[in-house]
Amino acid sequence: MSKIFLVGMMGSGKTTCAKKWAGAVNANAYDLDALIEEEEGCTISGIFAQKGEDYFRKKESELLRTFAQKDNFILATGGGAPCYYDNMQWMNEHGTTIWLNVSSGVLFSRLKHAREHRPLLRSLDDDALKEFINKKMAEREAFYSQAQHIFTDKEITKKHFKKLFDNDDK
Repeated sequence: MSKIFLVGMMGSGKTTCAKKWAGAVNANAYDLDALIEEEEGCTISGIFAQKGEDYFRKKESELLRTFAQKDNFILATGGGAPCYYDNMQWMNEHGTTIWLNVSSGVLFSRLKHAREHRPLLRSLDDDALKEFINKKMAEREAFYSQAQHIFTDKEITKKHFKKLFDNDDK
């Protein structure tokens, strides 16, 4: 266990799991979006507004690839990160990928309360939010499904995570 990349939809729990699981396996936890914001001195929504999605996706891919030089980490990627610049293939070649495959119902219940913190969702009513979630899940499944491990809602626990790596050591 040295390089772990968490992928999945926004609201799937990637950042939370990275923090919790890092302690369980004595690794460093990182959040790709937070690193981009720190490097750019701007929020993700600000980057999109000022420089556009293409700029953001290139920056995201460049920063992701700096993890080739790091060891012993769990990285929470952005929801779209696996879908651009062959990032999913790159992550599979450079570490262990885990898709946090959370149901649309769970995503909706998490995201409906976080709309004010997520610019893409801020203006969506409940029906539009459900439609957004289902559309993005359908678009991204082909990328997420390339992950080496898939954890469903019930498997996203520290115990299940540790068991995965305890089994890899045998």
